[in-house]
Amino acid sequence: MGFGERWVGLIMECITSVSYAVLVNGRPGDVIYPSRGIRQGDPISSYLFLLCAEGLSSLINAAEKKGEIKGMVATRGGIRVSHLLFADDSIIFARAKWTEWLKVKEILRVYEEAFGQCMNLQKTTVLFSSRVRQEEKERIVQDLGARVQSSCEKWVAHYGWKSSL
Repeated sequence: MGFGERWVGLIMECITSVSYAVLVNGRPGDVIYPSRGIRQGDPISSYLFLLCAEGLSSLINAAEKKGEIKGMVATRGGIRVSHLLFADDSIIFARAKWTEWLKVKEILRVYEEAFGQCMNLQKTTVLFSSRVRQEEKERIVQDLGARVQSSCEKWVAHYGWKSSL
């Protein structure tokens, strides 16, 4: 993402200079120095996660700006949406065309290399419009290696939205 060496150094100092002491019978025990990176509850972890999410968002926005992917429009005359990020979930909207799938795949590969996060295929689903040709669906799904979701009802309910579909 192009962070300066000084900035990276400051973040690494926050991560590597941490120590913990567990209270045993109300008294601090021996000091523990974590050796496996950031813990989930660490205050800095959510900020670093947001920086990673911003990296993914920037990659998708750049591809959309170049016309390499086209998101979707929910209403006539509405804004085009290429992705939604919520907590640790990512939803990417693209046309079901082989060239767009290859671009999405490339974005995810670059993101994975840069941040070390990768897509969990067991939790990944793809949803196609009813107008997409079966051959195109099969080609993309086979390359992706994920499940096809037949409707967005379950997905909509997952986020607590009310569906009028």
